[in-house]
Amino acid sequence: YVDLRFDVDLSVAQGMTGTNTQFAISLPFESNKLFVDGAGFVIRVPEDVLPGGRAPQFTPVHFVHYARKDGPGVTIANIDASMLRPDGSFLLTAENFGSSTRDEGLMKLFRTEPRSSPVQSFRFRVAIQDEKVAEWKRLGAEASMPLRAVVAPGTPRVPQRGFFEISDTRVHMVAFKRAESNPDVYVIRLQESSGEKVSGVSLKSSFQISNVQTASVVEEPLGE
Repeated sequence: YVDLRFDVDLSVAQGMTGTNTQFAISLPFESNKLFVDGAGFVIRVPEDVLPGGRAPQFTPVHFVHYARKDGPGVTIANIDASMLRPDGSFLLTAENFGSSTRDEGLMKLFRTEPRSSPVQSFRFRVAIQDEKVAEWKRLGAEASMPLRAVVAPGTPRVPQRGFFEISDTRVHMVAFKRAESNPDVYVIRLQESSGEKVSGVSLKSSFQISNVQTASVVEEPLGE
């Protein structure tokens, strides 16, 4: 992958008297299908957009993937928050955003957070990847929260097991808690994160399990 950083000097906008002055970055990537990482889902553009329901912009959580028919696509991992416009540009900030109000008339709203410097930095990570959603998610997650490795001096500790072990890395445990209707029963929630069919997954635990039942989304038992 390649890490890119763009610095935008917003001091040039201080003297502007117009409303809704926008600053955006255009990246030279074309595709026949776009995948945008949302809050718990990945939206496909244009398949998942209803006629007449296209949003003025998308807000990627971790990544945007440009798919291509003739080979691997390109994944853009957004380290800093930005919005993807329909024209393919990444909207970085909007200064002097004008909004009409009933009592105060036209009001200008500053869309960016308070900053000590007029220079605002926006960082992206660009990678060429195949059509695997799990790889796009991994790239985006590691760009947002990179793994830190620290070498600890001294004698290495003996490896210890965790409370739970799952045999397939595509399956994550998202909850381990008491059931809402029965405090004597514990609920384990598993989620498949790659968008692929997964079977033959085993779950090991250092706890003693006396009985196992499947449950509905509202935690009602469905049988052993």
